[in-house]
Amino acid sequence: MFCLTGESLYGRTFLALLVGNMCFWFSTSLFMPVLPLYYHQLGFSEGEIGLAVGAFSVGALAFRFSAGKAIDRYGSKPVLTAGMLLSLAAVACYPLGGSLLAVMFFRLLHGIGISGYGAAALTTTSMLFPESKTTEAVSLYTLFTMIGSGLATSIALELYQVQGFWGVVVCGVAATASSLALFPKNTASKRKAQGETVDVWPVVTRPSVLLPAVNLFIVNFAFSTLMTFLPLFILLYGGGGIGYFFVAYAIAVVLSRMIVNRVCNMVSSPRLTLYLIVSFGAIMLFTAYFHSPAALAVAGVAVGIAFGFAFPSMAGFVAQQTTTAERGTAYGFFITGNDLGQVLGAIGMGFFVGSAGYETVFSAVGWLTLLYSAAYGLVLMPKLVADSESLAVNRAEGA
Repeated sequence: MFCLTGESLYGRTFLALLVGNMCFWFSTSLFMPVLPLYYHQLGFSEGEIGLAVGAFSVGALAFRFSAGKAIDRYGSKPVLTAGMLLSLAAVACYPLGGSLLAVMFFRLLHGIGISGYGAAALTTTSMLFPESKTTEAVSLYTLFTMIGSGLATSIALELYQVQGFWGVVVCGVAATASSLALFPKNTASKRKAQGETVDVWPVVTRPSVLLPAVNLFIVNFAFSTLMTFLPLFILLYGGGGIGYFFVAYAIAVVLSRMIVNRVCNMVSSPRLTLYLIVSFGAIMLFTAYFHSPAALAVAGVAVGIAFGFAFPSMAGFVAQQTTTAERGTAYGFFITGNDLGQVLGAIGMGFFVGSAGYETVFSAVGWLTLLYSAAYGLVLMPKLVADSESLAVNRAEGA
């Protein structure tokens, strides 16, 4: 099997990258269920909790595109290392955040670290292998992302209850440090000659890059709203079923990532995206009115499946529509859809849940998501398919 690194898909270099990636996202995801409850205990309001949680995505959003351009210019390794070190520092400082301003600063720093790591690691993965293996490689990469994330979210609340917030932080620091140590030192790098740059505007305005970024935004807007405020929603009702939700989510998201490559071979990414956006709209409406442990477990499974398919199918599609020279820029822009969705879901909705209530906000997000799915299916998806087919024809003629 030919690949750019000279190794098979399951070679030592790629496996080291996968395990390091799993550790990194384990560390990051440990705080997903814990922080809303921890900040609630500190006395923060819903709006302040949204600001604190969402500051992470603000940092990622502010630097993600710059990170993508830096990757195209200098290669993945220096950008990835800087991102890991910033993330390590931020996690270690989390217990020092007693005020909203301090909390937002450390969350912002963590988001900046994520912007460097996420874009660089994904670009490295997509460039390790020839185009025929790109989707499979990205699927494996995101599978290990979800293994780490799923394991973290399934044990985070119990770890928090037994060891307290310091226990969560120590575990997060250890996992991030392990990721830094494990990441392969000899990954392929496509460093450009000094002064050579990618023409950004034609890349980011291409429908096959722009529309996946918009779709990723919609998915993460719903996902962020749900993950930030569902624990507080259930706490308000006095229910204890939130643990069922996160365990079901963890199992479903990992299992879905195991089969995403097979599903993408049967269903085109543009059409699969339509199904996923509709699913998130339905999930938001469901969780607005059903809060029993059984209902939360069902919701967790649905979220895990939809979120598990979303990113790798879209990221693999973007990789197939771009050249290696412009992929860092394309991914830097594409992932801003993730960050902007997280910001609007956590911070934007945080300003409404206190006054409008959780049910109203969840319902509104659900209907908005379904409305977009109709516009996408009727208008935007045909444009995306046409652009992809046109690009395939141009490549064939230029071959």
